[in-house]
Amino acid sequence: MGNNAFEKHIIDEDSEIASLIKDGLMDTYFSLYNKDHFNSDIGKHEIAENVFLRYNEAFRHTLPWVSRHIDLKPAKVIEIGCGTGCSTAAFAHIVEQIDGYDIDESAILGAQKRMEVFGFKNCSFYLIQAENLIMNLLKNNSDGADLILLFAVLEHMTPDECINTIKTCWRFLRPNGLLVVTETPNRLTYSDKHTSLLPFFQMLPYDLCLKYYHNSPRDVFVESMERNVAKKSIKDATLRLNRWGRGISYHEFEIALGDAYKNNLVAQGFEAEILLWFAVTKEEELLRMFMEDLKLEIPIGFTRECLNLIYKKSNSTNEDCRVPEIQYSTDLKNDSIRENYELKLKERKILIESKKAEIREKDRIINSLLRDKELIYSSWSYRIGNYLLQPFRFIQSSIQQGKMVK
Repeated sequence: MGNNAFEKHIIDEDSEIASLIKDGLMDTYFSLYNKDHFNSDIGKHEIAENVFLRYNEAFRHTLPWVSRHIDLKPAKVIEIGCGTGCSTAAFAHIVEQIDGYDIDESAILGAQKRMEVFGFKNCSFYLIQAENLIMNLLKNNSDGADLILLFAVLEHMTPDECINTIKTCWRFLRPNGLLVVTETPNRLTYSDKHTSLLPFFQMLPYDLCLKYYHNSPRDVFVESMERNVAKKSIKDATLRLNRWGRGISYHEFEIALGDAYKNNLVAQGFEAEILLWFAVTKEEELLRMFMEDLKLEIPIGFTRECLNLIYKKSNSTNEDCRVPEIQYSTDLKNDSIRENYELKLKERKILIESKKAEIREKDRIINSLLRDKELIYSSWSYRIGNYLLQPFRFIQSSIQQGKMVK
């Protein structure tokens, strides 16, 4: 399926459909927000994200990316953490059936309003408790699914919820089915660009986060945390922090899937559709260098700031941990796009080599200083200073031994 087949569904910010979706979300999902928040740049961006940005991004990036590995038209899809239905609606244009699950009632109501605007009949939504996910899937999707979507959701779970969700999704996939994880922040990065907008925040332990969150420039996050920290137990405040989003890493996948977390990866976020969405950053390159220097056998997809991964439930996939080649969709026929990516790839390789050269030079200087320490100690300045300090050292030693002569 070509990109044009997806892009024809993209909606304009000023379109009637976008206006109707916004009205529906303001009456449901955004109804409890402080109205002044929507006058801020962050508030305006959150509205745009939920009304049309994420929906359009799914058509520009996620759907073409996923369609490389599965025929979407006959697919039965489950989306865990469907939120207000941005990606649900995008997939509903193409697939046979999609069922969305979420723990937020206001988000489910918003998703239903969105589907009413589009007039979809192939969507169902279920309000659940996190601990009842398996029971609900058994009830509503007992025959499994061809595709399970985890679109910007795992970061909003507790560690146990996250691990159990990955295990459950893997269990419910049909043979050759896909588990798709997209737009999920990686905790192994320096900056929390998802929740607090603070550097290193996602690396802090929970108790320290609950003392430091007020430094965040994101007012709605601070206000929400203040209400929970002031009025509820530490356990409830910690859960609220999880619901805002803490980021995940390869650790949850390794615990949940075992060796399959490496062997069954068929896409790691270096494909053209994803690179157009999330360009590789210097921070990612540094993390990759660190893993390479330590020879860690961790899939390279887990060095990305934003995790975009596709797992295929098949024993035939043998994905290794080397940097995957950037593969171009057959629909990306513009030579300038290819040349641009090839140039960026060369630039990244040059950057990596230059950083490695800097590290080698610093190691050389340090080793040189350590080798020459005897020369330093034998210098005139060191010897004179050592000579002048001898009387002081003698007096100090005598005091300590109780032998000072009065």
